[in-house]
Amino acid sequence: MFQLADLIKKKIMEDDSSRLIFELIEKEGIQDGKAFIEDILDRYYKEDDPKKVLAVTKNRKLSRRKKEWYDNAISGYQHFLKTKEIKRGVYRHLVDHYLWLKEIEMEKGSVFLNNMVGAHSPEKAMDMMIEKIEQWRNDEDRYLIEYPFFQSFSVKLKKKSLEVDGILLVGKAFIEVVEEQGHFLFKGETDEGLDDESLKTYVKKMPSIFLDTPISAISGQTKYEVDQEKVIHDPSGELVEVKTRRSFELAENYKMYVDRFSLKAGTKSIQTPDMTDERLFVKMLEHRDPDFQKNKRIFVYLNELLLEFYGSDNAKNYKNLRERLFRLGFFRVARIYNDGVVKIRSLFDTLDIDKDENNRWYVHGKVSDTIWDIIVRDNFVKIYSEKINELKSDLAHHLAFIIQKERILHHEKGKDTIVFRLKWNDFLTSIRMNKRSKEENMKEIAKGLSEIREKNFLINFQRDTSYSFLIQCYTLNEYELKDRVSIHSIFSKPSSNLLLEDKKEI
Repeated sequence: MFQLADLIKKKIMEDDSSRLIFELIEKEGIQDGKAFIEDILDRYYKEDDPKKVLAVTKNRKLSRRKKEWYDNAISGYQHFLKTKEIKRGVYRHLVDHYLWLKEIEMEKGSVFLNNMVGAHSPEKAMDMMIEKIEQWRNDEDRYLIEYPFFQSFSVKLKKKSLEVDGILLVGKAFIEVVEEQGHFLFKGETDEGLDDESLKTYVKKMPSIFLDTPISAISGQTKYEVDQEKVIHDPSGELVEVKTRRSFELAENYKMYVDRFSLKAGTKSIQTPDMTDERLFVKMLEHRDPDFQKNKRIFVYLNELLLEFYGSDNAKNYKNLRERLFRLGFFRVARIYNDGVVKIRSLFDTLDIDKDENNRWYVHGKVSDTIWDIIVRDNFVKIYSEKINELKSDLAHHLAFIIQKERILHHEKGKDTIVFRLKWNDFLTSIRMNKRSKEENMKEIAKGLSEIREKNFLINFQRDTSYSFLIQCYTLNEYELKDRVSIHSIFSKPSSNLLLEDKKEI
């Protein structure tokens, strides 16, 4: 686990008022202090912007509960003054306090009462108490546990209320720790959860193109308009621009295109590749021709691909497979530079779906120079764990390789763990963020990271701002260390003219 909880507890203890609240929480016996912090982090600060969590908790939980307690206590007291009737629950808090003050006055006198509460009469003392509760209600930095009659609540209600306080207390300290110390002081346990034998016998690969070019989108259901008037010329033919739906979907100067040859007459919109298409392509690479280094070809019968990828060769899957092959074959991503240079990446140069002499459908493709070069040079990011196949989400599958790449790039000799921050722009290098809002995209990323965490690919992660995550990983094993040189070579920061291949002038 992160030792983040220790840093947060230390931060809380530096402030007298926060320390007092935390000690009261511990005194209530809900949990050990560190375990309480870890639980709050895991449940509330894993998948959302911490500042947003704080704001929502204040507005929807803290303020609402304060108002409810205040209103009910005042209402019960006013009702008692009129009717002498005592209501139950929160309604009687001020009434019980008033009756206690009256009892003290009767037994000890007004001088004793004044010495005790600073008022010569129960009525005056009640005015002071009501003002005190009103100040508590209106101060957004005051916690629920500071309600004067908190101990009158049931164990269940106190526990729920302390959870609200914990979200606020831990969240404030968490934000301060991150802002003050960044990720440099986070340390954790060494990797004890990975089976060495499985590492020796299993490796999963991701071609580097999927990690440095935003081909795949988070959502595959989105339809994109094509602009038949915006065309660029490629050696294989004309490319028609595909309009983005969100201004933030692609990094600056990137555009999407589709081969005009592939479009049926009158086509106005198409679907673009998603994470599942990406995984299909990786599967297709397993069927490359024995003489691939010379001919760049992939050949596979559709029924084989259907069974491998879907587990069934029914008509619905067959139709879905053809549509995915279309997207893989004819979709392009281009980067356009200020001087008019365009650099284009694609997966295939040509792709045909046809029948052989026995009427068996097959797909036959010639991969692009980029893909050919990746395979020949072994430019893959590799994960040595069979658990990669247990990931149900295709986005989680993609994110696992992003994390693996960053683990290798951030490895430093002698460090106990590998820690780095992934920001919005880091994801844009390999993912088209095409959900409706930036927040929705980040939530999808968080879900994917949660699934990866469950499969023991990383130690922990935290959403530390609206658009970034703090990731802590295991140190590299011996097989991953061997990949360091090649990974640094693939993902070293190149000059602008090396970012994308197939340089075009328009």
